[in-house]
Amino acid sequence: MQKSLAPFVLIGILLSACSTTVIEDSERELPAPTTKVMEEGSPPSFDVDYLQSFIAFKGNKGGIIHHKGKFEDFDLEITVDPKNPTDSTLAKAEVSIGIKSMVTDSDGLTKHLLSADFFEAEKFPNATFVTTSVTPSGEDQS
Repeated sequence: MQKSLAPFVLIGILLSACSTTVIEDSERELPAPTTKVMEEGSPPSFDVDYLQSFIAFKGNKGGIIHHKGKFEDFDLEITVDPKNPTDSTLAKAEVSIGIKSMVTDSDGLTKHLLSADFFEAEKFPNATFVTTSVTPSGEDQS
C-alpha cells in the first residue's frame, strides 16, 4: 500500500505561505495612563492602569496555524454605586475598543481582519461592550 504525500505537501505549502512573527509586548508602544476627573455627585469610578492592562486574543486556522493579536487602543470605565460601593451587583463596566488599533503577528492577517470580511473597520471603527451584571467570584470578592 503506497501512502500519498499530498497531505504533507499541502501542509508545507500552507505553512510556508503564512509568515508568522510573534511581536513581543516590549516591542509595542502602549497607551499612556489616563486620569478621569469625577464630577461632584457622580458615581465613583476607577482609573485603569493602561501600562499593565491589555485586550488580547489568539486563534487558529484549522488547528494548524496559530495567531496572536491585541488591540492597542481601548478605554475601560468601571463605576460602582456611591451608596453601596462594595456591592458588585450594582457595579457597571464599559469598554470601548478602537478596532483600527488591532495588530496581530502577521501583517496580512491584520489587514484581512480589518477588512469587510471580518470587522469592517472603516465602517465600524469602534466596538463598545457594557456589562449587564457583575457577579462576585468568591467569598472574599465583592
